[in-house]
This record gives sequence, C-alpha cells and structure tokens, in this order.
Amino acid sequence: MDIYLRPGGVMEGEIMKKRRVLAIIIGLCLMLGLAVVSFSVLPYNGETNWSALYFEADLENIYNQSLDELKSAYEEITTLDYYEINSQFLEITYPKVKDEFLYGFEYGNAEKQVVGKETIYQTKCFQISKNCFDKFDIEISTGRTFSDEDMEYRPGKNIPIIVGYEYADELEIGDVLKGVYIQDEFTYEIIGILQDGSNIDLGGQEVSLNRYLLMPSFNIKEKPTNAEDDMFQVRHYANKLSGKLYYGTFNDFFKDYRKIRSINKEILQSEGEIIF
Repeated sequence: MDIYLRPGGVMEGEIMKKRRVLAIIIGLCLMLGLAVVSFSVLPYNGETNWSALYFEADLENIYNQSLDELKSAYEEITTLDYYEINSQFLEITYPKVKDEFLYGFEYGNAEKQVVGKETIYQTKCFQISKNCFDKFDIEISTGRTFSDEDMEYRPGKNIPIIVGYEYADELEIGDVLKGVYIQDEFTYEIIGILQDGSNIDLGGQEVSLNRYLLMPSFNIKEKPTNAEDDMFQVRHYANKLSGKLYYGTFNDFFKDYRKIRSINKEILQSEGEIIF
C-alpha cells in the first residue's frame, strides 16, 4: 500500500508550535514593557524618599459644600507617614517686622505694603504638624514646642508661634503679634525660640528656619458659622492636604500611592484631587 503524506504537514505543525511560543514570548515582553513604563512614570523619588502632595481643586466651586469631604480625606491621609509643611505667609500688622524676615528679601524685594496708616509685613512662616519636630530634629533653645492642645483650634484663643533663632534679639517668650493667616485676623503668642541652625527638609532641599515663624497646622472641629468661615476652613484644609509624604521603600510608596488614589476616588470624588 502506498502511503501519501500531505506536503508540508509535519513541518507546518512544528511551525505553528514555534509561532505560538513566539507569540507568548512577545506577549510577555509587551506586558513587562508596559509594567516598566508604568512604574517609570510613577512619582516615586528613590533618592530622597519624599514626595510633595498638592490638593488641586477649583476652590470657588467647592465652598459651602465640600468641607466634610476635605476633613475626611485629611483623617485618612494622616494614617500614612505624612507631614504637614506649608509655607503660607503671615501678614503681620503688629509689631514692625524687619526686612530680613519677609518674603522676597533674598531677592532684593522684601514684601510689605502700606494700606492707609497700616503697614502689612508678609512674613516667612511654615504651618507644620507636630510630628515634624521629631522627624527633622527641630529643637528649641528657649520656651517649648507645640502641645497636643496647640494643634486644636479654639475660637478666641491666641495662636502659638515659635520663632527662628534670628528673632531672639527682636522678640521674646510671651510677646504677641497680630496679623492675617489666609483671610482671617488672629493674635499670635510666642511660646518658643528655635536653636540656631534649625532646618526643615523639603524633599532634598533644606531650608534654614532662622528667619521663619512656625505655627501649628491646627485642626478645626467646629462647623463653619457662616460663608466666610466655610471659605477659611476649606482653604485651610486644602493647605493641610498639601504636605509631604515619606516612604522607606518603593513598596511603601506604592501602597501609599494606591491609598491616595482611593482617597481621591472614594472620598473626594469630584470635589478635588490630591496629586503628587
């Protein structure tokens, strides 16, 4: 009996097997390539292990409707290794402030303005959370640091202030200042003076605190009493959501990154977004 083989039958089977293997290899390479690209665009900073966060929103559209969401997002983000460090200047109206303590001084343009008979001094200031003192080894030469009570806002209560070392010849413990933070006027009381050479790390950039004021990035439990109070609290909590995130490893960073995406999606939704 004659046996006939279909031309190319065995070879075509081998070719198909090789093509399937090649397709699998190409698919795996593509998946690996996409993963590498995805990780490369993540805002991971392996050199400093810090990421700066920023709350982005059209604040005009979220007044009177989004404060509860901002406060809930803040409670969630503080479960991470998170530090509130914001450089909102204080517009001091009393006492007089020397130019070297004002924004713009190093660039030859100390920021102050005269309104009627009053001079407003745009004074260098950081609003910080209590955990910054230990993280950055910030120490006091005279007085004390912020207490837990200082971190809770009480209407009518003086806001505690710690001043940089170069203020030591100008001010002393117990002195009061008057001025505006964001949009509201407060009275501030000096409770401490920093040691000379104190610094704060802004993710690889160390800033000397010798000419800065430090005030607590306080929490506000009270509900707004009017539209202006709501505006103040929304802007204040937008600042509190714009801090610094620390992570020891990439795995830590990735967990935090997913957590913040979850906060954006489940809590903030359309009210705004915390971005890196």
